[in-house]
Amino acid sequence: MKRHLRSFSEFLFGRSKSRLAISLAGIHATVLSILIGFGIAYVLHINTQIFEVETDALKIAERVNDIKFSPIWLSLVSPGGKFLEYWSSTDDQMQEWLASYWLDPTGSRIDALLSRPPFKVYFSDIGLNHTEFKLCLMAALVLRYPFPERMVTKKGEFVGMQPSPAIVFSDIKAVEDWRLAVENKKFYITVSQIDWFGADAFVQGFDWSKEINLFSKFWKNSPGYSSEKLKQFRVMPGEFCSNVKSIYGISRALDYRLKRFHYLKRLSPSRPLVVFTLVCAIISFFSGIVVPFAYPAVNRFLVIWVPTLFYTYFLVYLVIKVSSIVG
Repeated sequence: MKRHLRSFSEFLFGRSKSRLAISLAGIHATVLSILIGFGIAYVLHINTQIFEVETDALKIAERVNDIKFSPIWLSLVSPGGKFLEYWSSTDDQMQEWLASYWLDPTGSRIDALLSRPPFKVYFSDIGLNHTEFKLCLMAALVLRYPFPERMVTKKGEFVGMQPSPAIVFSDIKAVEDWRLAVENKKFYITVSQIDWFGADAFVQGFDWSKEINLFSKFWKNSPGYSSEKLKQFRVMPGEFCSNVKSIYGISRALDYRLKRFHYLKRLSPSRPLVVFTLVCAIISFFSGIVVPFAYPAVNRFLVIWVPTLFYTYFLVYLVIKVSSIVG
């Protein structure tokens, strides 16, 4: 047993012949240059693709700042903020009730519900009609983030408009947060109604012959709208449908880019791993190439096994990476 152990120890740690050490140094130089060249090319290629996808996603997301509303929408800012102060339900429920007007433009089917919360305060107490109620629903949905021109609320109370009517995307995380806000608002409820029934079915459901006097109803003794403003209100339903479809379309366009971004991030090695691999490669370079030329009768562990361990680590990493992607 001792003889076998001694032979094994000699095989691992004994001194190599000078000719063998120099021959192995040439082999190590070739293998290391191939592996390091492949690794650098791979990292550069993946990171270039990540940069391109991230840039593309930022450009697509910034299209949200091209969505504009007519100035008349500013007339709904304060009523929209007041509407939100009373509304205790979710954005999903706002869209569900707004979507019901595609099937029932006059709102006659929900008249029986108007005497109960959450509608009682709007119809019984404040005295809104269905057209005014729809205008408030629209304002509450689109004059807020993730749209660029948006109301600001604190602790449920309206405090004003965002000073800068633009959304700044600093990085891919900001894009993901914005898209999550779009998805959480579930604009697909409105978009599906537009796709199924068309925007005209919604636009034609507004009765402009009825009183539109939101300020006087939310704040008693407030001045009403001028006749010119009342005419401008008619562009709102069409703009609402168009802009909701636009923002939802931007979110859908980002879906593929964000999935590809995360796929490429999975392929890309982390920075600590890159540093660790470079350190191992440098150690292998010195032990397998530099040392044998300086000291031909070098310890066999340095000239053979240190570089071999690095090659094994490199190949195992590749196998694990490929397996995680395929799996």
